[in-house]
Amino acid sequence: MTRLDRTLEGWDGELLRLEKRIGVRLTALVVSLVLLILGGLYASENFTPLNFGEDYARLSENPFDFSRPNRLHYRLLSPLLGYLLHLRGNLFPILTHGASLLFLATIYASLRRRSFRAVDALGIAFMMAFSINVLGEIHFPGTTDPVSYLFLLWALINLERPFVWGACFSLALLNHEANFFALPGLLLLALSKKDGNKDRVAVAMAAVAACIPWIIVRLALARTLRSEVPFSTSYYFSRANLASNLGAIAPTVWVGIFSAYKLAWFFPLAAILLHLRSGEKSRALLLTVIVMCATAQLAFGWDITRLMGLAFPAVLLGAETLRDLWGEEAFRRRMWTLLLLNLLVPQATAWGNHIITFHPLPYTILVQYVFRMPL
Repeated sequence: MTRLDRTLEGWDGELLRLEKRIGVRLTALVVSLVLLILGGLYASENFTPLNFGEDYARLSENPFDFSRPNRLHYRLLSPLLGYLLHLRGNLFPILTHGASLLFLATIYASLRRRSFRAVDALGIAFMMAFSINVLGEIHFPGTTDPVSYLFLLWALINLERPFVWGACFSLALLNHEANFFALPGLLLLALSKKDGNKDRVAVAMAAVAACIPWIIVRLALARTLRSEVPFSTSYYFSRANLASNLGAIAPTVWVGIFSAYKLAWFFPLAAILLHLRSGEKSRALLLTVIVMCATAQLAFGWDITRLMGLAFPAVLLGAETLRDLWGEEAFRRRMWTLLLLNLLVPQATAWGNHIITFHPLPYTILVQYVFRMPL
């Protein structure tokens, strides 16, 4: 037994003891809180809303004030939740950080329910904690993507219940219209779990019904808002935006895509290749569709790395596939080796033709606050 094996066995034992004491759900929350703290150290935690987070935070103060211009007014769900929970203005990141906490806790708890060993569930949660799905909002607080990821994850783990996953997807869509790009993958996954025509019709109906609330809300807002909303459907699909966007992201697109998961891209890519080798072309196609649909967003938006966060189901499913094919012990050893190496790869995000590096928090404090040098 190697030193890594002994360490992982020790972690597994500690997690099991904690689960016996406080239960799986509370353990999931504790694990997720620790992972968020580590993520904040790794990617320089910020506490006040930044960039889009500023617009969302301002919108959360009164989402029903349609006279105040806000470029994100169509993306109303998270600001509305912040308003109702009194997490408004500079308190709004508590909501989005909380969504990341629940996202990681759901991953851990759902894997434990499916007989994953505690240290394996921890590893997959660890993988997502150090991906753009969590680090993006940690570095740019107030960005509402974690709320989308949480609802999409709930949809993913409820695919056998069409109207449950449909309701979860509907909420994700109300949060951000870009989540339309997650629908093909979810729909194919849901259909793959059904055999009869009746069940498949129910899945299709759930997918259609899930889009109706978004259409109604969008039409109502379009008639109610007194100021123009720059980020609208007509803007994204305009010829001018398509031309300028593709030109803007060309210099950094591959760096931006890689930075979403860095070495963890190995999981879906290896799973696709192994599925093809074993003749399971439908499974390979499914993972490919999820990744390609996330990539398709880049035709319309310039924040490359953030948009690629929508590929997280392929990363999770890819990891599960490798566990099934390699066996638990081999998967555990290889997964943790890759995840620890992944920490050595600098974290960055690409926006247009710019690459922004997420420096570790001690380095940021030293450079910005001690030497007073901008990063």
